[in-house]
Amino acid sequence: MFAASHLRLYIAKLVTFTEVIYLALVIYTKPGCPYCQQARDFYNSKGIPFIEYDAQNDRARRKEMFSYSGGASTVPCIVEDGRFKG
Repeated sequence: MFAASHLRLYIAKLVTFTEVIYLALVIYTKPGCPYCQQARDFYNSKGIPFIEYDAQNDRARRKEMFSYSGGASTVPCIVEDGRFKG
């Protein structure tokens, strides 16, 4: 019985962690991009927290960005709640 209750607690924590990840705003950027800076400035001015990933120098993040954008390499790539916004 201890193992089953322990497993339920683990699953509940995992679901909560997954929800937190997908309820985030993520911006994929490249260094020196003025449009990426505009996106940062916009969300900062509204007090909206976001996670920023460098899609130019981090291959794993670039691949992740492509999965959201359908292969488009344009930055900034904005993903909100796990959905591609543009």
